[in-house]
Amino acid sequence: MKRTDKKAAPARAEKMLPMYTPERAAAAVRVTGALWNELGRSLRSLQVALDACGAGGEAPVLQAQARVKLMLGAWRALTPDARALLASPSGDEEHFRWMDEYLQVMKPWLGTFARDLEDYGTTKEDEDPDEGLSFVPAVAVALGRVVEVYDDWSRIAWPLSTIDAPGGHAESEIKQFDVRLQRIEQRRKVRRAAGRKEPKRVTP
Repeated sequence: MKRTDKKAAPARAEKMLPMYTPERAAAAVRVTGALWNELGRSLRSLQVALDACGAGGEAPVLQAQARVKLMLGAWRALTPDARALLASPSGDEEHFRWMDEYLQVMKPWLGTFARDLEDYGTTKEDEDPDEGLSFVPAVAVALGRVVEVYDDWSRIAWPLSTIDAPGGHAESEIKQFDVRLQRIEQRRKVRRAAGRKEPKRVTP
């Protein structure tokens, strides 16, 4: 059999297009702002869940409580920067700086929290935690929500900060962003609806 060698056709360079349109920017700003506010609420819900883990004041619950206070502190401190991004998503280097700072804060703390939760486990439903040495199930739920909201926010906030980049964006990247934005907005609505159905906590 005669073999013929065919040269691979050179890959076509992707078409670079402007990502910015008034409609896309407005939608991304709205969702990003809503996610940032949701992140603050999620962190406070995690704080409430941890408060129900007993009064022993022992590790790892005490460490987790301190960690959430630090995460909330970082969220509050960076809220003006988050608002500046919404007001001017212009690709300013300052946006990259504070978002990277927040990444360096959140990812290690969330990772440590997840490992503690895995190592120490949760109590059974309606079972009292052992003097702060284990977590109640609501902590796992609340932590999962914080992680999901933070990841959703990151997936939109970073591209938003370069939405009007001078060189444009690859066509496939723009399409992926549109799909991602739609899916994240849908997840946000589902979480909001679920939150409305949750029973209100009554402080004794």
